[in-house]
Amino acid sequence: MARHTLRTADGEGFLRAFTDAWIDTEETYHVSIVAAMHPTKRRGVLALILTAWVGAEAAGEWPKARYHVEYPTAAVATFEAALFQAMNKLDRILEQQEKWPEGRA
Repeated sequence: MARHTLRTADGEGFLRAFTDAWIDTEETYHVSIVAAMHPTKRRGVLALILTAWVGAEAAGEWPKARYHVEYPTAAVATFEAALFQAMNKLDRILEQQEKWPEGRA
């Protein structure tokens, strides 16, 4: 959950909100989140993958949720904003899994 009011060009604010959301998500859902990034086949485009692992270690037994996003996109202006948005989406996935553990949406 973001603790600061953010503006589009507030890179440091988005980065702080991203790390706050990361910690909150790990504590709320008892997971370890691992972030990975690699280039895509399209020049200048990065793929960011956030994976929430079950267990206390970063290499838990199995992934509970995963979110994949590419940057840059038309949806966000900065890389920091893309990180924050990706963490919020992963948090929503985990929230939905808590509400409907058997996949009933």
